[in-house]
Amino acid sequence: MSLWRSFAWLIICVVLFGTMPVLAQTNPTVAACGLPAGGVIRQSVTYTMTADCELTSTLRIANKDPAITVSINGGGHTITGGNHDFIRGSSTVLNLTDVTIDGENIDHGAGGIYVQSGTLNAKQVTFARGNGRSMMSSSNASLTNVLLVGNVFNAPALGGNGSAVHAGPTTIHNWNNVVARNNFGSGGAISLGSGATLTTTGCLTLSGNVPYDVYAPTGTTWTDNSTGSCTGAIGNGDSAEIPAPALMACGFPAAGNQDFSSVYTLSADC
Repeated sequence: MSLWRSFAWLIICVVLFGTMPVLAQTNPTVAACGLPAGGVIRQSVTYTMTADCELTSTLRIANKDPAITVSINGGGHTITGGNHDFIRGSSTVLNLTDVTIDGENIDHGAGGIYVQSGTLNAKQVTFARGNGRSMMSSSNASLTNVLLVGNVFNAPALGGNGSAVHAGPTTIHNWNNVVARNNFGSGGAISLGSGATLTTTGCLTLSGNVPYDVYAPTGTTWTDNSTGSCTGAIGNGDSAEIPAPALMACGFPAAGNQDFSSVYTLSADC
């Protein structure tokens, strides 16, 4: 189209519709693994991963009303990399299924997954090695068959900043079949903000989290309807259980997680 014709088209649009034409908003290009390496998602979309994916920058979900729905079917694969956050959304429904979010100890600042408003659903997901909160949600969140392991958030104040999950004020979090192990930070595995509620059902294993398993100060609610520790598969094909710690010659463990009650008989000084 010539320059003159393009200009004439703009004038016609203004005269007929009272506005300039709006360019179509497209989603970022999908990499070979089935997920964009970064960029801004502007339309509802479902991604199906065919291989492990490394983000080169944060994958952001644009503000939009009604909320954008983004679903990631991991197919058992892993998402690594990113910049500051893995996935950050303001008004969104984010569905994660059968995937591992591996922080690789990269400094992700506020959180690996950050959903500011809307809903976060994670099913068969492993959140591992996040340096910075693995999941920060100012919205409602549902975790089903999820493993949270080895996430670290070095905040200066004791309490209020969960290393694995930070539940924002007045949010509702539901856990069904969840293992949270060896998460370190000022709020331990999960920290509840003012007015937040957490309900745990199914199996639940909380082990080795420092300084708290669940930080639930006055004004928050944790209702535990869990039935016992988790066994078998958990998260993205991981194991809910870890081997019992190896014994020294004296008959006592040198180090390790002790998830279950045990009796040790010393045969010598340890």
